[in-house]
Amino acid sequence: MSETANATGTTLPDLPEKLRQDVQIETKGPCLKHVTISVERGDIDELVNSKFEELLKEKDAVLPGFRPGKVPRKLIEKRFRKSIMEEVRREILMVSLQQLAEDTELAPLAPPNLNIEDLEIPEEGNFIYEFDVEVRPDFELPDLKGIKLNKYVREFTEEDVQKYLRRQLEPYGQINVKQGSLELGDLLNFDLTIKQGDKVLNEVKNANVRLEERLSLADGTAETFGTAMKGANVGESRTFTIKVGERAADPELRGKTLEGVATVRGIKEVVPPPITPRLLEEFGVRTEAQLTEKAYSDLERNHEDFLRRSYRAQILKFVTEKVKIDLPEQVLRNQASRVLGRQIREMQDRGVPENTINSRIQELSQDAIRHTAASLMEQFVLQKVADDNKIEVNQQDLDAEIERLAERQNMSPRAYRAKLEQEGAMELLAANILENRALDLVLNNAEYIEVSLTNQEANEESVTSVDAQAIPGELNDPTAPVVTEGENPAT
Repeated sequence: MSETANATGTTLPDLPEKLRQDVQIETKGPCLKHVTISVERGDIDELVNSKFEELLKEKDAVLPGFRPGKVPRKLIEKRFRKSIMEEVRREILMVSLQQLAEDTELAPLAPPNLNIEDLEIPEEGNFIYEFDVEVRPDFELPDLKGIKLNKYVREFTEEDVQKYLRRQLEPYGQINVKQGSLELGDLLNFDLTIKQGDKVLNEVKNANVRLEERLSLADGTAETFGTAMKGANVGESRTFTIKVGERAADPELRGKTLEGVATVRGIKEVVPPPITPRLLEEFGVRTEAQLTEKAYSDLERNHEDFLRRSYRAQILKFVTEKVKIDLPEQVLRNQASRVLGRQIREMQDRGVPENTINSRIQELSQDAIRHTAASLMEQFVLQKVADDNKIEVNQQDLDAEIERLAERQNMSPRAYRAKLEQEGAMELLAANILENRALDLVLNNAEYIEVSLTNQEANEESVTSVDAQAIPGELNDPTAPVVTEGENPAT
């Protein structure tokens, strides 16, 4: 049986005609639908019959005592019925769910909670199956034409370019003990004491981090860590505040502000390497001038990425001030891992260093529900713009985006596509393309107010992390499913 492929590369059985199926959709709550589908028996029997007809023609369908092509159909059916019915179930479900997506306005947030292995096609009658699915909320989009947006302006200086270059070259540099005082980017060895008033809650000994503006612990964040520590010398202590997150072991302290005291034990610095032809080749350039130009281009591109994230947030703020959109806590818990995975993918595509990504993951996890809500809402608004304006994504769009991202990651398009398919990220890529097109539509009709950029951009991913807790005890998982009394959490 031949197959066809959709935009994300998923293959679908080429059934003779559209399935005859009855679909009933019931609203079970905000963002939750219950779907019941009944597939007509005649379509099932037709597919089963075609499978057996194909099998009868195959030379390998041989039973003892019969020549190829001479096996009675009843014996073939008896021998192969189980495997044929499993194949039919798989193909019917695949086409049925695809048809559901095409024929209804359901907008699932994730695949339905449907265990395919538990489903069986009955010997007689229609094939009926049902499931719950979390869907995008339904809301009216306010008029976004002419929306006023802040455009953060930044002119990159020679100092900015050289600072960026130093960061890029550090993996090839040499680590030396520093004789001077502590600066951002230095490697810091320190002891940390966390206090609430005069009470010591925890002590962390001999921690090692690269000094960034923010310090992320497993259950809290020190927003001004870098500012507080700059200029400190070995043996000196500095004080700063720590905001406790949702993961803290003590529920009474979640959301509270604690005091952190860091004592410097040692300072090291990374000395950039000499610029050699081999090193230039690592960055895909031939001369130092080209390396500097590449650094400037990277900074401009990173700023453009920042602006687009800023515009998304501003558009969301505008919409939510005019429209109330309820996202149940359980939906946020269920979607938190998917949203975090998407944020990781976006940072990887932007070329954010792996250690920064890991620190950012830890930081986002501390306030997972709020970050999930904001990220989902941005997606919902842009997907609504796409729906209202009939924006679609086809295979050519995917190919072009794969080529662009592959070049950014210094990979071949073929290798990058294989990576996406292996990670199951093709649908995510299609969603990103759709949302970016919707964003472009809004931005093309927006009005801009130029605003000088403060430290907002510099601090966005200026975060380092330490594998320690502000408050000892078992970390809370804010994304765990809520289990009501008498409910089995495994269901």
